[in-house]
Amino acid sequence: MAKETCADYLLVDEKKARRIAKGSGIKVMGTAAILGIAARKRLLDIDVAFKELACNGFRFSDAVRSRVMADALDM
Repeated sequence: MAKETCADYLLVDEKKARRIAKGSGIKVMGTAAILGIAARKRLLDIDVAFKELACNGFRFSDAVRSRVMADALDM
């Protein structure tokens, strides 16, 4: 569908799906990246957003969380 619609990015978090999409030449972006973009634009508090998602069962690796938070706070 991403190719059919000429999408700039495919929003996907699952590792296997990301690998397949990248292998097909599709650029991917995950939820954490979207949060980072929103935080840089001052649309949300990145720490609060990560905590809210974690409370609802969403998981991020420590490396991803640290990288996105560092980028967002380095505005």
